[in-house]
Formats: sequence, structure tokens, C-alpha cells
Amino acid sequence: MIAHKRLTLSFLSGQVPVFYNAIVERGVGDPRGYDALFIDGAVKGSLLTRASHSCDPNARMRVRVRNGAYAVEMVTTANVEVGDEICWDYACRTDSEQEMRRALCLCGTRKCRNSYLHYTGETTYSAPYLQKKGTVAHFTAALLRACGPCGDGREGGGERDGGDEKNAESLIHERAAKAGIKIGTKHEPGVLHGLPPWLQRYAAACVEFVEAEKNALTVFLTKTFTDEAVAAAAAVAVAASKKEGSEETAEENDEIAEVSESDAIARSALHEAKAEAEGVASGRLQSLVVTLDKTRHVLGVTLGGADKVRTAPPPLVALDDASSAAHLGATFRRVAAAARVLGVDAPDALTMVSISHLPHSAD
Repeated sequence: MIAHKRLTLSFLSGQVPVFYNAIVERGVGDPRGYDALFIDGAVKGSLLTRASHSCDPNARMRVRVRNGAYAVEMVTTANVEVGDEICWDYACRTDSEQEMRRALCLCGTRKCRNSYLHYTGETTYSAPYLQKKGTVAHFTAALLRACGPCGDGREGGGERDGGDEKNAESLIHERAAKAGIKIGTKHEPGVLHGLPPWLQRYAAACVEFVEAEKNALTVFLTKTFTDEAVAAAAAVAVAASKKEGSEETAEENDEIAEVSESDAIARSALHEAKAEAEGVASGRLQSLVVTLDKTRHVLGVTLGGADKVRTAPPPLVALDDASSAAHLGATFRRVAAAARVLGVDAPDALTMVSISHLPHSAD
């Protein structure tokens, strides 16, 4: 369970979040799959909803099922003496680096992270993969593929799977369910239940991206953290040698090399890398389910009822050759007309095209 910002207040010439809401995450092991529930502590709750954050807390929130309904309670995780302040870790995320830096933590514990917000935006670690596989163009292409008649949202999905709609639907179940994003049933609906097929396919493509990014990030961070640990160990050995007033001997160099190949360093680096990559993936999946819920609401309002959401038409449609040519012809004519109005000669790229040979359509 994590806290969620509800509003901001002006503080130290900047904006810092104030927390009243909390997010209860439903585990992937639930028959309905993963989901996130927002709870407004300002409307209903005890004084503990106002408990402060600490990076080394003495309490935590936990979810229990009572009389068939979820209930949230706070329990202590350490001995609490009379007069001790009860604190819990908000574990809140933000994709704004500026907001993260302004959210100064004053808990004063040895484990203080300096900010009570976890930064989940684009970092120097994730940026290379996002630039290679996660641009706006990549996700727009994935949406276009998902809007096809039977594609499963992957590049070349329709052709590779023989254009079989039933097969594509089973792939959605398989791929999305790995991350707990399930369709579920009428009585136990998952996040994808009742959504139009094109949106289910696009969600599955997003889940696949999150998983691929997590794997790539784990490999990259393992090497990065290992190199950093090896360099730090070598620096310590060199400093110790200089402090003793002696030059490094061949034996000392061998010891440094042995440290660099230590299994302990490798295991520690892998553990840290997995935790970091898992944190990024968790943030992305939570954003995905929240976005799907918002999309469901908007489609329901637009179409006149939640029962009509599944019939929502796809937002993108692939053009055939004739329609593409007509669209390009209309675009060329509009640009040429605008250029004439401005008294500017049409670009060479347009004059080189014989517009008269292109199909005409309504401008």
C-alpha cells in the first residue's frame, strides 16, 4: 500500500505534495489480477491517516478482508514507547524530478532518502531503452497495430499469427496475464474485462514493453553496479596501500583483481539491479491500470453507458493504398493552396509530384 498525492501547497517557493489518498494494490495472484484502488483518507478514516512519513518507519499499512470487503489498517513494525511518533513509509512515486527534489524528507533517521518521493521518471539508466524502443512513434505504431482487424498488438503480429482473431485473443490472455493484467470473468472481472478488443490488444503490447524494458534494465544495471563496486573496492585498496607508505606490489594487484571477480559483488549488483528494474516496472504497470480505468470511464460517458464500452470503435484505422494516395493528394493540394495565398512558391518536393495523377478526394 502506498500514499498518493492529492493536492499541492506552496512551500519554500515551490510546490510540494500533500497526501490524503492512498493506493491499495491488488496482487497479481488474485483471480481478477492486478489492480489499484484509490482511498480518500480525508473522507473516511482515523487520525492515523495523518501519520507522518519516515524512511525508517515504526508502522505500516496492511489490507485485510472483513465480511467480504477490503479493510485497511495500520500496524506497528517495531516497539513503540509512550511519546513516540507513529510514522509509515509513504512509498509514493513521482515522474517529476523537480517535485522529487522539493519533497524534502525531515525524518532524521540514518536510512533517510532525503526525499519522501521515489523518482520514476526518465533516468540516465532508462533513457537509452526509451529512446530506442519507447518513443511516441513506437507506441503510436503499437496502437495502430492493435486497432487492426485481428492483430495482437505486436509488430507483425497479424501476419505472424496467421491473422487468427481467436489465436490473437489467447495471446492477449497469455502475455498480459504474466503481469497480472487479466480479463477475468463477469463475476470476477479483471482490468481488461469489458474493454474493446483493440484496447485489450494495446494493453497487452504495453505489458510486453514493460517486461522487455525490465529485462534490459536489469542487465544494464547489473553491469553498471558491478563496475561501480569494483572501482570502489580498488580505490579502497589503493588508498590503504598509500596510507601504509608502500607501493602496490604484484600480490596486492592480484588481491584487487580477486576482489573485482568476487561472486559477492556480482550477487549484490544483480539483487540491486533487479530491485531497481522491478520498481520501474511496478510504476509503469500501475500507471497502465489507472489509464485503462480512466479510458473505461470516458468511453462509458461518451457512448452512454458502461455496457457499451466494449463496442467503442478504434481511434485509428489503417488506410489502404487508394486511401493513402488520396490522403497524400489532398494534403499536397492544401499545402499548395496555402502557399499561393501567402504568395510563396510551392516547395520543389511538391512541384515534382504530378498532382493530376493522384486520386482526388474531398479536401
